[in-house]
Amino acid sequence: MTSRERVRAAIAHKLCDKIPVDLGGMGSTGININSYDKLTEKLGLAYSKLARMNDIGQQLAFPYPDVLDRLGVDCVQADLIPSWHEVTLKTGIKVLAPPNYTPRLNADGSQDLIYDGKIMYHMPKESYYFDLVVFPFKDLSEETELDKIDFGGGDKVWAEYCINRLKKQRTETGRAILFGFGGNILEGGTVDFGFANFMELLLAEPSFVHKWARKKTDMYLKNLEVLLPEIARYADVIVFGDDLGTQESTLISKSTYKEMIHPYHKEIYQYTKKYAPELARFLHSCGAIEPLIPYIIDEGIQIINPVQFAAKGMDSKHLKKEYGKDIVLWGGGADMQHTVASGTIDDIKNEVRKQCEIFFSDRTGFVFSQVHNILGNVTPEKVLAIYDTVREINAGL
Repeated sequence: MTSRERVRAAIAHKLCDKIPVDLGGMGSTGININSYDKLTEKLGLAYSKLARMNDIGQQLAFPYPDVLDRLGVDCVQADLIPSWHEVTLKTGIKVLAPPNYTPRLNADGSQDLIYDGKIMYHMPKESYYFDLVVFPFKDLSEETELDKIDFGGGDKVWAEYCINRLKKQRTETGRAILFGFGGNILEGGTVDFGFANFMELLLAEPSFVHKWARKKTDMYLKNLEVLLPEIARYADVIVFGDDLGTQESTLISKSTYKEMIHPYHKEIYQYTKKYAPELARFLHSCGAIEPLIPYIIDEGIQIINPVQFAAKGMDSKHLKKEYGKDIVLWGGGADMQHTVASGTIDDIKNEVRKQCEIFFSDRTGFVFSQVHNILGNVTPEKVLAIYDTVREINAGL
C-alpha cells in the first residue's frame, strides 16, 4: 500500500499491510521545534535550510519529507503557510517561522506576540510555549450584546487560497493530507469568554450560551460551505477540535454536553458528511472522554485523537473492544506525560509494542502517534525509541 492507501484503509476499517503512522499531521500529533532540531542533528538530516515552525503557539515543527521518510510517517499536515522568515528562538536555535511570528522580548525574559496593538499571547521566561491571554467576549453577558457582533465566515478568498495550496500539495506528496479546520464549540467558548467564565455561563446562562453557539456554528457552516466539497479532492482528513476532558473526568457532565454542545457538534459534522462524504472526519479531544464517545460517534465523527489511555476510563483494551468497530483510534502509541517523560528507553519501546498489539489487533482502525505532542525537552533517543519501534513492528508484518 502507499501511505495514502494505508491511512484510508485504516479509516474505512479495511485490512492494512502495516500500521499507519503519523507525526505532525495536525497540531496534536507533532513535535516541538527544539526537540525536532536535536532529532534532525542526531539523524544527520539537518537541512542546509532551517527547520520550519508552523504552529507558533505550541512551537511545533513542520517536518521536512526526509525526516518523515526516515521515521516511516504516512501523514502530513496541510501546508497553508504563505511564506517563511528567519527567527532566533529563546533557546538560541534559528528556525523559519510564518510571517505573523514577530515576538517581543521583555526585560524579564518572557515574550509576547502582539496583534492589532494588543498582547494576544504570552510566553513566560521558563516556558517553551505561548499562552492565550486575551478573551474577546469576557465581559459580555447580555444576549442583545451578541446581536451586535459579526462572527464572520464564508470568506471566499481564504477558501480559494486553501484549495489552491492543497491542490499543489497533493501533487507533491503521496502521504495522507490532514486539513485542520477547528470547529470548536466548548473549547471555542473558553477562548472567547475565558475558561472559568464560560463554565459558569454554561450552567447559569444557558440561553445566552445557546445564542452564542448558534452564531458560532453558523460561522463554521459558512466556512465549510465555501470549502466543501472542493477540498475533498485534495485532502484526506478534515480535523475538528474540542477538548472535552480532564485527566479524571469529562469537563462537563454528560447531560450538559448533550444539551449545550452535542447539537452544534452534530450539525457541523453532519454538514461535512453530507457535502464531502469522502473526507474523513477527525476529532481531537484530550482527556477522559469515554462517556462521550457514543455521542461523538452519533455526531458523525470517524476518528478520535489523541487516545489518552492514561486518563480515567480510557483503558486501551476497553476502547478497542467497545468502540474499535465504530471509530478509528488515532494516537495512543506512547504516553507523553509519564512513560516518555520519566521512563527509560526500554520502557518506551515496551509501551509502544503493547499499545500497537492492542490497537492493531485486527490490522485496521488504528493510526499510530504518541499521545499528543512530543515536548521540547524530549531527547532524540526517546523520539527514536517511539518511531523506530513502530518501524520494527511494521518490518515484521
